[in-house]
Amino acid sequence: NGSAPTDHAVAIVGWDDNYDRSNFNLTPPGNGAWIIKNSWGPDWGEGGYFYLSYYDSYAGNDPAVFNNVEATSNYSRSYQYDPLGNTGSRGYSTGDLSAWGANIFTAVANKNLTAISTYAMSPNTTAEIYIYTGVSGDNPSSGQLRLSQTAQFPHNGYYPVDLNSAVGLSAGQKFAVVIKYTTPQNAYQIPTERALANYSSQADANAGESFTRASSGDPWYDSG
Repeated sequence: NGSAPTDHAVAIVGWDDNYDRSNFNLTPPGNGAWIIKNSWGPDWGEGGYFYLSYYDSYAGNDPAVFNNVEATSNYSRSYQYDPLGNTGSRGYSTGDLSAWGANIFTAVANKNLTAISTYAMSPNTTAEIYIYTGVSGDNPSSGQLRLSQTAQFPHNGYYPVDLNSAVGLSAGQKFAVVIKYTTPQNAYQIPTERALANYSSQADANAGESFTRASSGDPWYDSG
């Protein structure tokens, strides 16, 4: 029931609904505890683990869940500009809470594009995905539209999406992944990476890489 800030990340590995509340130094209103693996090694706590009451009032900030994690060997190459992840967002005031984001990449090999990945900024996000090849350096939706499909994301978070058909890429060819995001519970529709002190302070953006716009009739804004 304190107010001290949390200061590091731990992993919840289980729970015990019957864990006796009298085991805690401060007795909570009821039984039950999370079983947690700390990050300080096996010499701390009970072999590196501890119990946290369900009634704890300030731990458990910003929880993240990893479900059905894919093997790193599933893909031979990954194109991305944001290795530090989703640390921000950009939004447009549109009536249906939709907005567009895009990245232009240059293919480095004659390979098929078989999947994309992105973030959902709201529960029940809809992502309309478009793949273009032969695009110009400042217009992600130029060139040839090779594929379009729609994905639904039930929760906030990071999602891979298998493409309905592979898109052949040629080395040296510019291609774009364009997504229209509709986020019914968030007016900041587009996931971004931005610099945060002591975490993603090295984040940067170059011209001709990442773009946003409010609607399909608007010009693209270059984030570089």
